[in-house]
Amino acid sequence: MIGTRIPRRGAAACVLTAIALFAISACSSGSSSDPAGAGGSSSNTFIMQTAPGSVLPYIGYIAQKEGFFQKNGVNVKFATLTTGLSSTAALNAGSLDVITADPASTGPLLAKSQNLEMILGEDLNQWQVLVPASEAGKPFADIIKDIKVMGAPAAAGGTASLTVLMEKAYGLAPGSIKVVADQSGAGVVSGAEQGIIVSPAFSCVLEAKDSLKTAFSFSQPMESSYPAPLSDAIGVPDVAFWSEKSWVNQNPTLVRHIQTALTEAIAWVNNPANLDAWLSAMRSGPLNNTSLNDSQYKSCLQSVQGHFSPDFSAADAQKWSQLVEDMNVLPSGLPPTSQWLNPNIPG
Repeated sequence: MIGTRIPRRGAAACVLTAIALFAISACSSGSSSDPAGAGGSSSNTFIMQTAPGSVLPYIGYIAQKEGFFQKNGVNVKFATLTTGLSSTAALNAGSLDVITADPASTGPLLAKSQNLEMILGEDLNQWQVLVPASEAGKPFADIIKDIKVMGAPAAAGGTASLTVLMEKAYGLAPGSIKVVADQSGAGVVSGAEQGIIVSPAFSCVLEAKDSLKTAFSFSQPMESSYPAPLSDAIGVPDVAFWSEKSWVNQNPTLVRHIQTALTEAIAWVNNPANLDAWLSAMRSGPLNNTSLNDSQYKSCLQSVQGHFSPDFSAADAQKWSQLVEDMNVLPSGLPPTSQWLNPNIPG
């Protein structure tokens, strides 16, 4: 389903390679090391995906900015990729060591070769459906029936497949909702789209700038009940950190240190006492969202505090196995967790 969230960093990022590689270890305060190639060619350096404007991959930035990677003896470089599909392709190509993606994006690869491994959870499902203000307050059952074109980060992939759950839940014909790539909300504002699925970071901007309103949230119910299978996707663990299984097997100590650093960063962002420091970290980074004033930015960050978690249990995997079936991603669900779930993930 999905994923992504908010940025930062004290010094300007150095752009390397065609995938906009942020050499954080060389350009920012904190840890430093010689550049290393992908695939763990240096024993303590790895390359991690981030996505501009999202809320999720910034856990990695926080781990770097607040010194959690340095504390645990690892160095990170960031590569900017915007979707789960592109990140899994880059992972398989050896351009990345750690990506953030949901099981709907990684599931097809797991079913084919089982060469991916989830190394840590990151957050609960936080996607939202925004609509024009004129539609706000209506039951979602009425709203969804009027949506013929839905914007999403990509026209295909985990987030786009969420519309399948909506069609099934409300008895709409398959394909009734056409999904188009749109992260800016321009299509909704122009009237070309009737809704858009976005992460909280984007919704904060769109609600502040374009007066769009949240009609549905996957993080918590806005109505007393929703029909299945849409209801089954509310509040489930969503985007997680993934690596190639072979890379995990070759770098067990590095992976454990990465897991520890990211877990510490998750605890840090979930702590209300760190909200001001979190805002300062976002403002000082290369992916600072200038569309929001400080009050709006703080409110946006506060809205996702407590929604990050390193956990992903076997029971969560079972929920996702059913969801990817319901989303028409995998007809037989996910493979057994023994093939892709790292045993050190808390559950």
